[in-house]
Amino acid sequence: MRVLQDEPLAFLVNLGDFAGNPTPAEHHFVIAEMATEMLTPYPIFLVPGNHDVGGTGFTTADFERCYGPHQFAFRYGPDLFVILRYIRGQPTGPAETFLNTVLERERASARHVFVFMHTPLGVSPAFAKAGAPDAIAGDLHGYRRLERDGVRFLVSGGGGASLDKRSPYGRFHHALVLDVGPDGIGESVLRVPHALAIQDRLELWAIVRAGPWLERTWYVAAVVAGAWLLVIVLAWRSFIRGGRRPMASCPSP
Repeated sequence: MRVLQDEPLAFLVNLGDFAGNPTPAEHHFVIAEMATEMLTPYPIFLVPGNHDVGGTGFTTADFERCYGPHQFAFRYGPDLFVILRYIRGQPTGPAETFLNTVLERERASARHVFVFMHTPLGVSPAFAKAGAPDAIAGDLHGYRRLERDGVRFLVSGGGGASLDKRSPYGRFHHALVLDVGPDGIGESVLRVPHALAIQDRLELWAIVRAGPWLERTWYVAAVVAGAWLLVIVLAWRSFIRGGRRPMASCPSP
């Protein structure tokens, strides 16, 4: 993220899996990071991924309460941008319906159309039918360009997760910058560091692991804290008493 903070961007789209797992604790960490270390002069739009929403741990309603709509479209200049919730293993009908509705209404007046989603390739027939030429997705940990059913797919899934050495996709951590103008679409690939800083790792452990454990077992934490306090008091008293006795002389070698 720090690599992009000084880039002259109009906006940023995170293609999903920005949380480690779909739990409230993981999203508390994401929100804390966004409020402190992800401050940018441009807006950030979040595409939900399979690590962000799923089951009862963190629902679509939870996502919308924290981040806003999980599917939406907007215009920037003459171009149309669509954010979809399209996730492998989860129902895709609502995403396809939303996409077709938006494209039928907006496609004719848009210079370029960009559709952002988490899982690539699944809705390419709907794209081709509605005339959306560019789809940008994450999920697969790497980088690749391909074309299916007349739709250009750009897979950019190297934002931070571990890379699969068996994957045919380009295996390097990166961020992708698109320059859209009257002469076409330019693309720049920026390498980004993978490892979390020590401070971030400690914050992740405190919010995701220690915090929920303390909430569930507060009585155990109280006993442990009391025991540590007793040990400190006893050690301090022993030190004070020891300081009042003369030190034994050490024999010369």
